[in-house]
Amino acid sequence: MLNLNQKKIYKNLLFDADGTLLDFDKAERRAIDQTFKKFNIPFEYEKYYKMHNHVLWTGLEDNIIEPDFILYKRFDFIMNLLKRKNESDKVVKFYNSIISEGYDLLEDANEVIHELYKRNYNIIIITNGLAKIQHKRFSNIAFTPLLSNLCISGELNASKPHTKFFDKVFEVCDLTNKEECIVIGDRLQSDILGAHNYNLDSVWYNPQKEKLNIEKEPTYEVDSLKKLLNIFK
Repeated sequence: MLNLNQKKIYKNLLFDADGTLLDFDKAERRAIDQTFKKFNIPFEYEKYYKMHNHVLWTGLEDNIIEPDFILYKRFDFIMNLLKRKNESDKVVKFYNSIISEGYDLLEDANEVIHELYKRNYNIIIITNGLAKIQHKRFSNIAFTPLLSNLCISGELNASKPHTKFFDKVFEVCDLTNKEECIVIGDRLQSDILGAHNYNLDSVWYNPQKEKLNIEKEPTYEVDSLKKLLNIFK
């Protein structure tokens, strides 16, 4: 792993979205609270929802589950437990409408993206997400006009960390030189491992200062977004 003073030259910054620039935890908390209250779902069932949702997203990353399955079926499990399966469609439609409005940014995200844009970097979002929801969220974000591209797994029919996802990103964004590209993200399994498998450098955004639990080290590690400005001059 390089320290922040050991700099390489990059042109294209491939940013993860949720957990790196967007505060997904806040968006999810709001959506769950409003959905459970509106449909009188006991909050003790939240753990079952999150467990099932985690399984679905893992399946998406493993290319086992299609994005639309999560979009429309994420509440089927707990509604079956409640013996209210006939309400699933209404519940998930409401939840999706609320999560689509979840465009809260993490601390310093807007400032850092604007500064990197001023420094003439191409800023590309690479996200495992549902196209309909992600487009709605990014339509409300101040820095979206500065992005060179928004690459969503649901539109590319491939997910991080798979090389097919990065093949599609390079094709869509007309990228050719891997040495000019670097992935910035908070998730070791999808962002850092995905970058490594595609022979790309990476920055692990690690605000909680967690321990590295994969064999492949990121090129850099930062605990705040502002520290990216020390890497990308």
